[in-house]
Amino acid sequence: MGGILIVQAGSKMTNLGRLDLEVVDDEVRTYRGQLVDLWAEGTRVGPELTAAVDGFAAQVQEEFGRTIGTLAVDMKPGRGETLLGNWLADVLRARAGSEVALINSGGIRKALLAGPLTALDIHEILPFANELVTMEISGRQLARIVQRNADSDIRRDHGILQVSGLRYAYRAAADGSSAVVEEIEVGGKPLATDAVYTVALPDYVAAMSHVYLDIEVPPLTDLGQTLAAVVIQAVEISGTVTAAREGRIRRLNPVPQEEY
Repeated sequence: MGGILIVQAGSKMTNLGRLDLEVVDDEVRTYRGQLVDLWAEGTRVGPELTAAVDGFAAQVQEEFGRTIGTLAVDMKPGRGETLLGNWLADVLRARAGSEVALINSGGIRKALLAGPLTALDIHEILPFANELVTMEISGRQLARIVQRNADSDIRRDHGILQVSGLRYAYRAAADGSSAVVEEIEVGGKPLATDAVYTVALPDYVAAMSHVYLDIEVPPLTDLGQTLAAVVIQAVEISGTVTAAREGRIRRLNPVPQEEY
């Protein structure tokens, strides 16, 4: 098309694509493409590789397979307020001693069933080794964060931030692509726009402020722990983990829950 060669190797890692080009004077004279099948049906794993994999699996089980606590209720991630999101945000806020905690829904990667909790479960929930950081922002900036996330929910851009210490309610604006935020509370009290609040969050969320926060991020304080390490410590201390959906994030003209 227009002298531009376009190739594609399919999807879902079923093939690799190989393209051989003959280039003369910076022009492609001839080309030949082929697909390399990645399916391994009918192949057998050699004993050396099997032994190596088994050895690594044993190391992972020894280090992360230990039971650290008990989950009282099933928890799963989602776009809106979730039990899992509430629990994780509460843990981060408690560790940081902050008024508010935020965690991105997309960074929560596993559902949990009630029963024993292992360290591996926590690493699978939070697999990205993000660090816990804090920042001090004004109430006006916090209101902009709320507005950005409410707008994102209306537009279905991405899962909104899970929150702790913060409650807000919003409805779809008449344009259908933005939100009208009707109330914001911090610590059970109305947001004070001129107050300064300490907010705990993953360093990834701070780095992606243009997506999640819509503010210029102030200097951050790194607490020196990954999210997974913080959560594992909290489970070991509490023993039993539970959470409730508390209306922290309320869409006043809600979409059906199954759409989340």
